[in-house]
Amino acid sequence: MKYAISIIICSILLLFLFPKNHIHVPSEDPPVSPTETKQSPFSAVIQYKNITYGIAAYEVDTNETVDLIPNFSQKMGSADVFLSNSCSFLTNGSFYTPENEPVGLFQIGDHILKPFIQNRTVNSVVYRRNKSLYVDYDYLQTPTDWIFQAGPMLYFHGSPLPLKIKNDEPARRMVAIQRSDNRILFTAIVIESQITSGPYLADVPVILKTYSSQKAIPIQNAVNLDGGSASVFHSDSMVYPEFNPVGSFLCVRPR
Repeated sequence: MKYAISIIICSILLLFLFPKNHIHVPSEDPPVSPTETKQSPFSAVIQYKNITYGIAAYEVDTNETVDLIPNFSQKMGSADVFLSNSCSFLTNGSFYTPENEPVGLFQIGDHILKPFIQNRTVNSVVYRRNKSLYVDYDYLQTPTDWIFQAGPMLYFHGSPLPLKIKNDEPARRMVAIQRSDNRILFTAIVIESQITSGPYLADVPVILKTYSSQKAIPIQNAVNLDGGSASVFHSDSMVYPEFNPVGSFLCVRPR
């Protein structure tokens, strides 16, 4: 009898200590907080030769124009250039020499800072004519708003080009892309976990081909700009700063 009473008392105590409505039953689909979702800063992430590359991109809008700003002797920092020129986007132009001169043709209006040179690497031109931007091997000697040599060409007439680069090394890469609809895209290609580095130059055409397929971007022509420590990719949402002076800038701003 005492044993039965003990069982009843224990049962009553358990009901008070662990009431049924205090038992937590998880829902089938727990809500996810927006802060738990990490958004990638890249427009595409591409795996190539066991390395993950991130591609940041800025497409020039139809109501924007692109200015070429020389910086060979001025040595202004990209942050100051971005602000003082009211840029919505800023990247670097092409290469320069240890004497702070452009490698190859560099002309704004009628002012020629350096004439055209024959060079197997710097074998292309980027130019603006009638407010539109073009990437090509030549510009047919017709007047331009501005023009500079760059290279090598990475994509031409919709096809990636095979490259053989002497003393090729991994580096952050900046690329100017002309789509088949003539829209212009500026891209930075970096190692996803190390934005100060990137692919071998010879690997960039293949990476661009994958990028074109992945993002359905019809690449017509694409050219390599200066890269490595003298490169910059600066938008309102993302900044890859330079670590050495930039020779020239491409400033995208409203018309």
